[in-house]
Amino acid sequence: MKQQPGVALTIGVFDGVHRGHQDLVRRMVEHAEMTALETACITFDPDPDRVLHPERRHQALSTLDDRVRRLRALGIDRVDVMPFSRDFSLQSPEEFVTSLQVSYPLRSLWVGSDFALGRDRKGT
Repeated sequence: MKQQPGVALTIGVFDGVHRGHQDLVRRMVEHAEMTALETACITFDPDPDRVLHPERRHQALSTLDDRVRRLRALGIDRVDVMPFSRDFSLQSPEEFVTSLQVSYPLRSLWVGSDFALGRDRKGT
């Protein structure tokens, strides 16, 4: 059985794909090139903040298609859109990472300094 190549993965909403996002993605792509990893990005639709805080006003900085296009233009091999729901948000950090490992042979995970995952943002 042929082993899958490893993946450098980044996760986030990436609304607007601003300079901070661009820097993170560029550093991940450089790392992946040096270590022979594929690159992947998970973004969410709808925005988790919309689902978890519907009472807040939300102004999207870009469309989903624009986000995906901008991320691909930065050198990401695979951009996957994960449906976000209240049920999805109830996963523990461990459950979420375990589910990621089913689809991605993770070798490195790249996230912003304010990133947290899983129920109540407990996974850092």
